[in-house]
Amino acid sequence: MKKRIIGIDIDGVITDEYSSYNRNIWHHYLCNYIGEEIIRKENIYNIYDAYDLPKKILDEFLENKLKDIYIDLTPNEGVKEVLDDLKKENFTIILITARDKKYRKITENWLEKYEIVYDKLIHRINKVPCAKEENIQLFIEDDQNNAESFLNNGIGIILFDKKHNRDSKDIKNKYRVKNWQEAEELIYNYYDIKMVI
Repeated sequence: MKKRIIGIDIDGVITDEYSSYNRNIWHHYLCNYIGEEIIRKENIYNIYDAYDLPKKILDEFLENKLKDIYIDLTPNEGVKEVLDDLKKENFTIILITARDKKYRKITENWLEKYEIVYDKLIHRINKVPCAKEENIQLFIEDDQNNAESFLNNGIGIILFDKKHNRDSKDIKNKYRVKNWQEAEELIYNYYDIKMVI
């Protein structure tokens, strides 16, 4: 049997960026930090492009609040159960995050708190070479550029559907999911595993 090695992004895939405040957690924290409601461009992924704010303000915000955001995030509904199921099917689960390594302990503590199973945690901005080094066959992502890079480098992808990733010409709807239940179905199909319901 072929080894089943799956890669997963953390922010926006394992984490739910909307559940805590009924709006995007980054936006919530930024509005509180600035002290007023500001407009966010909903279909933009990069925080520097999503707001008409000086880079200095956004840099200060991230320096002062990123740790709090990472701690305050909650898991996406169903992620724990799906990853538990994958471990029972002998999957190797590798988390690759663009988070800075200085947040490793916070990330590990958060994963432990929410009982998220995984085999390896890697901090890397350029994920494709890392995925190749780890022999990852399928990657679950929410960043459109990363997903396209995986696809263009022969790595299967599942893309969590978000407003900021809907204009891809490369990524078809068959790769998109709205939740972890849909993701699990695509994972099982990709590896030709029968789902037990």
